[in-house]
Amino acid sequence: MIIALYFGAKKFFKKDLTGELVAGVSLGLFWEILTNDEWNYDTSRMISFYIGKAEIPLEILMGWSLVLAGSILATEIMQRKLKWHGKLSFFVLGLISIFVLGFATEVIGVNTGLWNYPDNRGVYTIGSLILPNRVVGGWMYFGILFLTVIKFYEHVLEKNIELDFTKLTKKFVSRRRRR
Repeated sequence: MIIALYFGAKKFFKKDLTGELVAGVSLGLFWEILTNDEWNYDTSRMISFYIGKAEIPLEILMGWSLVLAGSILATEIMQRKLKWHGKLSFFVLGLISIFVLGFATEVIGVNTGLWNYPDNRGVYTIGSLILPNRVVGGWMYFGILFLTVIKFYEHVLEKNIELDFTKLTKKFVSRRRRR
């Protein structure tokens, strides 16, 4: 699915999601290490690795990457369709898309038995789905963190790299013309 998202975004929307996919894995790893005791994974059906005491399934990190990169693409599509651009729209629509995709991921993960929550303190019950408050709040907190990192990446790192590359090529071209 990650490959389909990556190449589909490139082909149909002219969007390179490399940074978003890397940030999704990186921030997902950070979140999984930080909150490792909050849920239990059925690791008999997943490929896992250990970082300290934390057992983190590889599929979970790929899921983080898929949800977060997919939410950026969904946000940009909504911005185009609604003709609402700017930082405020990016954060509002971004939080909505991260929450919707994150919630869908929780529903799928819990209902398929990939993970469960060891206690039921402070929960939202939706049908047979039980979500702890910390999961719902975590998606919103994580969404704000992720969107901030992505905006920083887009506006600071990509612009500086482009500017430096442009300056470098101009210097190179002007030197060649002088000869």
